[in-house]
Amino acid sequence: MAPPPISIPLIFAGSLEIAVPLYLGYLAMRRLNVGLMPYVVGCALFTLSLVRMPLNSVFQRLVYSLHHGFQLSAFFVSMTAALFEEGVRLIAFLWLLEERSWSVAVVYGLGHGGMESILLAGVNSLALGILLVFSPSRIPFTALIMEELPAYLPLLALYERMMAIAIQLLLTLLVLRCVVERKPLYLAAALIIHFAVDLAALILSQYGIHIVEAVITPIAALSLLYLYRTRPEAVSHA
Repeated sequence: MAPPPISIPLIFAGSLEIAVPLYLGYLAMRRLNVGLMPYVVGCALFTLSLVRMPLNSVFQRLVYSLHHGFQLSAFFVSMTAALFEEGVRLIAFLWLLEERSWSVAVVYGLGHGGMESILLAGVNSLALGILLVFSPSRIPFTALIMEELPAYLPLLALYERMMAIAIQLLLTLLVLRCVVERKPLYLAAALIIHFAVDLAALILSQYGIHIVEAVITPIAALSLLYLYRTRPEAVSHA
C-alpha cells in the first residue's frame, strides 16, 4: 500500500509545530535576557490545563445525539479552554513567577502556546505522517481517508498553530496586566477573547479551514500589534 501524498507534508508540518515553538522560546530568552523558568512554567501549566479533556469528552457524549449537539459541544469546549487556560495563567503570575514583566510574560506565553502546538498538533501530525510513510497498511481506513485530503492541508494547520501562538501572547499579557494593575477587567477580556476565538474556530471549521484562517489571521495580527505597542520601549516613549 503506497503512502498517501499528504504523508510528507504531515511529517514536515509536525516537525515544525514542535521545532518552531522551541526555537521561539530560545530566541526570546536570549533577546529578552529571561531565564528558562517562565518558559518551563508556561509549558507545564498548559499541560496541566488539559485536565479539562475528560470533562469535555463526557459532555460531548451527553449532547452528541441532540439536535444542536455540535454547537453545544463547541460552546462547552471553548468555555473550559478559556477558564482552565486563563486560570493557570493567573496562577502563574500570582504565585509562581516572581518577576511580573512584559519580557517574562512573552517567554511564558511562548511556553504556554508552544506546548499547545507541540501536544495538540505537532506530535499527532508527526506520528501520523511517519506511520503513513512506513506502515500505511497498519491503518488502512485512515490511509484511505488521508488519500482524499489535499497535500497542503497540514501546512494550513501549521499556519494556524503559529497564529494561535500569537494570540496566546496577547492573552498572557492581558492576564499579566490584571495582576500587576489589579484590574479584573483585563482577565475578563482574556476570558472573552479566548472563548470567542475558540468558539469561532470550532463553528467555522464546518465550512473549511480556509474560513477559520481568514478569521484567525487578523486576530493574530492585532495580537502582535498589541505585543509591539506594549513593549517597555514603546511605553516609555509614549
